[in-house]
Amino acid sequence: MSMLQETLYISEDNFETIFRLYAPKVYAVGMYHLQNRELVRDMVQDIFKSLWERRESLQIAGSLEHYLTRSAKLKVLEHFRREAIHRKNLQANYVFSEEDSSTVRKIYFNDLLNNTWKELRPLPAKTQQIFRHSREKGLSNKEIACNMQISEKTVEYHISRALDFLRKRSLCNG
Repeated sequence: MSMLQETLYISEDNFETIFRLYAPKVYAVGMYHLQNRELVRDMVQDIFKSLWERRESLQIAGSLEHYLTRSAKLKVLEHFRREAIHRKNLQANYVFSEEDSSTVRKIYFNDLLNNTWKELRPLPAKTQQIFRHSREKGLSNKEIACNMQISEKTVEYHISRALDFLRKRSLCNG
């Protein structure tokens, strides 16, 4: 079932066949790397959900099997990246919590936080809101997307936009 530079036509009937045929392979790729059944099931569901949602415009160069297994590997990498960021944030919070008996440190931290929010004022309200959900509340991109009823890609876009904006500001002011 290979398609070269063609739009893949997916109907309800052939989608079920595609799922039955390739879901076990996608699942195996995820389990090989993640060793977490629940996480891998979610990953497989996300991949096939995306396939279904993009069925009318999806262009696949090569085989569908290769496309789906590559999607699984990318999801695994995305998971590891998120976990690394989460661990880094936990470590930073741990270091701060060990030192947080110092009132002065708390004041400096609050000032830094307030200045960050002030720096973001020129950005659209939606970008600010998404960035606050991410940084203040510690919500994942998926949680933010679900809460705001937008796509995860939109959340990623707004967070990247805010971070780029802050980086540019610090370069200009630093």
